[in-house]
Amino acid sequence: MPCLFFFVKSDKYYFEQQLEPFKESSIKRCQGGCSRNKGERYQGLSKKNYDKYQQKVLNGEVKGKNKRAVWNIPTSPFRGAHFAVYPRKLIETPIKAGCPEGGLVLDPFMGSGTTALVAEQFNRNWLGIELNPEYAELAQERLKNAA
Repeated sequence: MPCLFFFVKSDKYYFEQQLEPFKESSIKRCQGGCSRNKGERYQGLSKKNYDKYQQKVLNGEVKGKNKRAVWNIPTSPFRGAHFAVYPRKLIETPIKAGCPEGGLVLDPFMGSGTTALVAEQFNRNWLGIELNPEYAELAQERLKNAA
C-alpha cells in the first residue's frame, strides 16, 4: 500500500488543510435543517453546535469537508518507458497540503518526474533523486517539454 510521509525540521511546520466540496445533498440538508435526533448525532455535535455549523455552511464560511483518507483518482496514460507512473492528481493534494508556495518538495525516487511537474505547476521548488540514468533522462525530457 502506498504511503506518504511529511518530514519537518521543527515543531512549527506548514500544513494547509485540504477540503473537498460539499455534495449538493449536504447543502440541501443544511438548508432544510435537521431534527433534534439527527443533529445530536451528526459528527458528534450537539444540536446547538450543529445549528451553528449549518449556518457557517450556508453563509459560505465553511468551504467544504475534510478531504477523505481514501482518494478515488483515475489513472492516466503515459507513453514513456517508466513502468510506475502515477497520475498528476495523486500528488496534488500532498504537495498543496505539506508545502507552501516557494517551498521545497523532495522526491527521493523521481522516476519519470511527475512530482516535479506538479510542484512546478503549483509554484513549489523541487529536488529529485533518481539512480537510474534512463529514468533521469526521461524526467529531464518530460520537464523540458512541459516548460
